[in-house]
Amino acid sequence: MARHVEQARPQKRNGYWYLVRVVPQELAELDTRGKVVVSTHIRIADDPYAVSARPAVAKLDRVLQEFWADLRAGRDPSAQKTFEKAVKRARDLGLTYIEKSELMQLSLDALVERLALLKPLTEQQHKDTAEVVCGMVPFPGTKISELVDEAEKLKQAELNGMSPNQRKKWRKARENAVNLFIDVIGGDKALKEISRDDVLEYRQFWTDRIVSGEVVTDTANSNLFRLSGIFSTVNKLNRLKLDAVFEDIKIAGPEYEARFPYSTDFIQDKFLAEGMFDGLNDEARRIIYVIVETGLRLSEAANLDEKTIFLDGDIPHVSVEPNGRKLKTAESKRKVPLVGVALQAMKAQPKGFPRYRDREASLSALINKALDARDMRPRGAKQSVYSLRHSFSDRLRAVLCPDKTIDQLMGHARKGMRYGEGVDLPVAQKVLNQIVLRGPSRI
Repeated sequence: MARHVEQARPQKRNGYWYLVRVVPQELAELDTRGKVVVSTHIRIADDPYAVSARPAVAKLDRVLQEFWADLRAGRDPSAQKTFEKAVKRARDLGLTYIEKSELMQLSLDALVERLALLKPLTEQQHKDTAEVVCGMVPFPGTKISELVDEAEKLKQAELNGMSPNQRKKWRKARENAVNLFIDVIGGDKALKEISRDDVLEYRQFWTDRIVSGEVVTDTANSNLFRLSGIFSTVNKLNRLKLDAVFEDIKIAGPEYEARFPYSTDFIQDKFLAEGMFDGLNDEARRIIYVIVETGLRLSEAANLDEKTIFLDGDIPHVSVEPNGRKLKTAESKRKVPLVGVALQAMKAQPKGFPRYRDREASLSALINKALDARDMRPRGAKQSVYSLRHSFSDRLRAVLCPDKTIDQLMGHARKGMRYGEGVDLPVAQKVLNQIVLRGPSRI
């Protein structure tokens, strides 16, 4: 399992940007360099603010951290690359790479056909290819504790779309699942040693916790699916051909009970009351007002900025876009008109909410704490700032807004439809003006 490592920063040396890392003390005997100094080949004069150097250093550092992770795990750092080259060479020959033990299970015809590929080769080609054809390159043997590292590497393109905080959360959730799995089955095994009984034992662990009331079914299934997801990624993309030991592990049970919405009267009388949120900082207070009249997710509102806020023109609106982070779903990309208290709040924050950009978890905790202090969660944990989004949907239905428009404004998927640029702002603005509430004088 990878350790927490402080993000590498570009260092200035001899007119160029460099990655500079001190070799960890515990690896000093295995990596005798003492200090690793690698040039990005980017001149400081050409990139004075390290705009290009930062991602270049981050890429170099990822390679270095993977090398050190291999050393810590007692692996030959070149073993994975050697195996990957063998897999690629097998594909070039029109074969699926199999290890020697599997080779012996082939039919005679299949074995002869495989070995026949060596016949027309020169002596040097024969030597380079024989190991691949005969399965002589062993798989390095990824262990359970290495699953997250390996999955993160394989899903690099997908994860690059996440913000730093989203990526941290993605990794942390899967590390927790992996560590718990190791504890439950009693040890860190190689992936090919994981049995169906191990998985069922882990499933039973979560079933027992559901029965005892410690967790709800959704929590248990989320944990199981995170683990099975990274196992599947590593198995599929590394072509390990392992048994589908995580198949059909979902635990049946009552569906998640959604948060209760606030009534329109409660929002008007409490959330929009004069001075109700005195003491809460301006950005947090205004984010609440934005959500009331737009139904945005907390993360969507918190990450608005000058690129996605449009206050000029006939229809002021915000545009929910990836903008340096991954959206919850493809349908989340949309445009939502600003009316009422949301418009007032955005005029006060034309550049968005920098204090909470990529920090929606701390923002959620702050706002819900503020609601508790003001006795604004009559149903306890089942009501939160997120309940305002459910209320927004109910308010739209109360004015007979078509489901198509509601789904569009909420960023929900609807079968047979595409969203994003297709939002009709004039129609949406007309609908939202029907449900606009009376805001306080101080925004």
